[in-house]
Amino acid sequence: MSELCMITGGSGMLGRELAFRLASLGRPVRIFDIAEPRLLPDGAEFVKGDLRNPADTDPACVGVSVIYHLAALDASSSGDDIRSVNIEGTACLLESAAISGVRKIVFASSSDVYGSPPAQSPCHEESPLVSTGPFSMSKIAGEELCLSMAASSDIKASVIRMPIVIGPGLKDQHIMRWIVNRAVEHKPVFLGAGGRAIRHYVDSGDCADALIAASDNDVSAGHCFNVGYDRPHTDEEFARAVIRAAKSFSIIVPAPRAISDAVLQIARATGEDPVPPDYRDGVFGDSWLATDKARALLGWRPQKRLPVSLHDFMRWHKRNLLKNIG
Repeated sequence: MSELCMITGGSGMLGRELAFRLASLGRPVRIFDIAEPRLLPDGAEFVKGDLRNPADTDPACVGVSVIYHLAALDASSSGDDIRSVNIEGTACLLESAAISGVRKIVFASSSDVYGSPPAQSPCHEESPLVSTGPFSMSKIAGEELCLSMAASSDIKASVIRMPIVIGPGLKDQHIMRWIVNRAVEHKPVFLGAGGRAIRHYVDSGDCADALIAASDNDVSAGHCFNVGYDRPHTDEEFARAVIRAAKSFSIIVPAPRAISDAVLQIARATGEDPVPPDYRDGVFGDSWLATDKARALLGWRPQKRLPVSLHDFMRWHKRNLLKNIG
């Protein structure tokens, strides 16, 4: 029988994608989350619990061989909540994993660990880690906790550093959602820095494949891996791809930095701020990743391109809007 895989945060967008991919490979899946998923793969098990509570994490880890640790609060949450869930929760999970004899843990990290924006792009796995807010700090700490636990126990740990993940179910408050909403409503899309800022994205399915590749390859132990599309995209390229996928009549309005700052200030004053605190300094800066290491050691490479991912996302987004209207 295949080894039992547990996904923390398995009710989220990436967690669901990962659960179905593991199930398609014939692997038993346990989802651990504070919220019940809307849809489970056949045969998958759901365990409701809080990462910070050993009374929840201890029994959840029993019988588990591989943990994919995806559960985390994003940058839109308060600093105290982020530290509590993302750092203290990770520490609690690792203690339970060690007690239960878990064989491997794959930690879902973020490109934000390089800074927002990073000092230099592309970012390599050896690039300096820079905390620019509670979320990025929590991801740096989570990486250190997992790798330190592995160094002092029989658990093997690896880290996947992902940029902006695109796929059906995306609900974060990154500026990309602001662009999507503007396009769906056929409103002008204002782009700071003239739309020339460069960012990296990755499809949720490709990201799930990277997580599985890390768990399946012993060579990944103790390593961090960047993932992303074959190439990064400028904000203008991204916005044009969104507009095409949405079949929108929106126009793109590249704006100088000063005007962009003024627009963001107005948005914040009206309660429609599209940029979480961790990203405000980096919204106009370049941030992209070198993914050579994942290709070389894991044999991973992205299978989708940005237009395809956006088409899949937009189809889900429109269905979701219709459901809410109904």
